[in-house]
Order: sequence, then structure tokens, then C-alpha cells
Amino acid sequence: MCMSKADAQKTVFSWVECGLTSSLSEIRVRTLQGILFLLQAVSHDDLKSVLPFIHSFITSELQLRRPGADTANMNVELESTEYETMLWTVGFFFCDNPLFSTENFKATFFDLVCESFTSLLTPVWLMNLLTSGIERLVVSSRIYILSFNRIAIQMLGNYFSMSSKFVFSLRIVIACLYHGMEEGTVLRAGLEPYDPRLHLMEQHPTIFKILAEGAEEDVNRLLRVLPYMLIDSLNQSEIINSILKELIHRYPHRSHPRPIAIFSIIHHWFSVLHSRETESVVLDWTLNGLDSFKYVTDAAVFRFYVSAFLCSSAPNPSIANLFYVIVGRRPEATWLDNYWFTFTVRSLLLRLDDEARSKLRTSMEKYIKNGVEYSDAERVRNYPTI
Repeated sequence: MCMSKADAQKTVFSWVECGLTSSLSEIRVRTLQGILFLLQAVSHDDLKSVLPFIHSFITSELQLRRPGADTANMNVELESTEYETMLWTVGFFFCDNPLFSTENFKATFFDLVCESFTSLLTPVWLMNLLTSGIERLVVSSRIYILSFNRIAIQMLGNYFSMSSKFVFSLRIVIACLYHGMEEGTVLRAGLEPYDPRLHLMEQHPTIFKILAEGAEEDVNRLLRVLPYMLIDSLNQSEIINSILKELIHRYPHRSHPRPIAIFSIIHHWFSVLHSRETESVVLDWTLNGLDSFKYVTDAAVFRFYVSAFLCSSAPNPSIANLFYVIVGRRPEATWLDNYWFTFTVRSLLLRLDDEARSKLRTSMEKYIKNGVEYSDAERVRNYPTI
């Protein structure tokens, strides 16, 4: 005799309740694994009776085990990471599949995710799990982009007090940026408009401060993705202006702490520009960018910046390939900057017409300090002749 639908639902509820309330962690783990199977194999209508119980169980268990929770006076067994992993996994599945969850559950689970993600007490294994779950939600649904992007940006802003969160926050920012570019600007009823370009530009000061003063390992991670993030999301003017602003105006009277990092982005940008635009367009961008260095008041720093910038923009591969030699020179070898200045400026002069050549030297001699224009011949020491 076949079991009726109602009897089957009662049986499932009994099995789930018995398994999740077991005193043995192993049984609860296997029950959660079985629940995941059921969620993917059975329609939500057939599980309506048991879903509220599972929702309540998941949130209650995670609240008891949230970072920093006082379990001294609670009858809580701190099970293996496998059990907590399964709790989070089932929770993320519910949020990723709206038919199986309620607004109340999603709101509670979201708060638990954010609390754990931002806590200094959260272990690395859980940060990896949370980040993967957040990435999944961001990619699967537009509704999560703005909320999780704000959390990730908050963590980036707290980098110098919570640097351990950096790589996880960066992963979420990347997911929000690229998925946001796909559909974030599409207006949907009940959803706040999201412009990923705007959000990225708003974070430039934070990102570039990390690039300048963050840990070496984090800077290397950032350099692997930042050039692509900028090029993929911003127009040419926004990219070069924001980079030069951070390079020049954040440290106007001394060299940037990590010039090689900034110029690596510029070098990458010019390589892309060469592949997309004509030589005349690249030359215009070179001259416009060069004009920004008039705000660098130190003559030695000016010559170093100009050499690195012109090397990056050079269409000749033999010159462009010298980039890392120029920016990677040791502090005790600053005397080399004079020779590189002569070499790179000469390469630029060969690309200019007579009128532009005649104006370049005069332009390079000038600098602006406190809104007043000055002239310093030391800035163009060893200026080449053609």
C-alpha cells in the first residue's frame, strides 16, 4: 500500500526532527546532508511543513555559535567544523533559493553572516566559507549586491585595524563589481539602483592607501586584480586621472611609498591603450598625463616620475621593456634617474613635431605649489637635445 502525501510529509518531519535534535554531532551532520539532498530533489510544496522547523534550527544553532558568543552557561557542545560548515551551507542554500526560505529567515541569516564576517574572532576557515557563500549569493541574485558590497567596503576601510579581512573583502568587492556591471544598472522594482563604477570610484582613496601603505603580501594581491578592475569598469579619463591623483596629490612633496605599484598600473593601462587606440591618441594621453606632474614640487622626484611615465607610454617595446629597470632601481641608485630622464624624454621628443618640442622644456620647468606657479631649471637637468 502506497503512503499518502500527508503521511510522507509527517515521516520526513519526524526524521528531520529526530536527526537535528540528536545529542550526537555525527547524526546532526548526516541529517543536514540529507536535508540538502531533499531540498534539491523535492519541491518546496512537499517540504512546507518541515521548512519552518529547519529555519528555526539553523538560525538558533548559528546564533549560539556566533563569534564571541558566551557559551559558558549554555548546554552547547562545540562540535567539529564539519557541523558548523553544514549549518552555514544549508543556510546559504535557503537564501539562494527563495522558494525554500522566508523574508524573516533571510533577514536573520544575513545579520548572522555580516556579524561573523566582520568579527575579528572569526577563524580563517569560516571566513573562506562565508566569502564563498556571499559570492554565490551575489552572482545568483541582484538583491544581494548592494548590501554585501557595503559590508566589504566597510572592511576595506578598516584595513589598518583589521587587515586579516582584506583578501575576503576584496573577493566580495570583485564579485559585486563584475556582476553589478552585468545587471546592476538595470532598474528593478523595489531595488535600490546600483552603479558599480560609482562605488569603485568612491573607494579609490581607500584602495590606493592600502596600495601605498598596506602589507607587502596584500599589495601584491591587489596588484594582480586592480589594473583589470579599473580598465574593465572605468573610462580612460577616469582611470588615468584617479591614478595620477593618488600618485601626485596624496604625496605631493615626496616620492610615493610604493611608486612601482602605481606605475605598474599605469604601465598596464598604456599597454591596453596601445592595443585599442592609434599612436596619436596615445601621444595625447601621454602629454596630458605629463602635464599633471607640474604639481610634483621636488625636482628629483619629478624626474623619476617622468622617466617611469614616459617609459610606460613608449610605443617602442625596447623602451617600454625598461620600465621595471627604471621603477625598480634601488634607493642608493637614484643617480641613475638623471640618465633615464634624458633617455625617456629624448624618446618622447622624437615622437613630437617641432612646435610641441619647443614647448616641452618650458612646460617641464614649471611647477605649482600652493596655487602659485614657479620655475626651476633643476627639474630639467640633463634635458636632451635633438
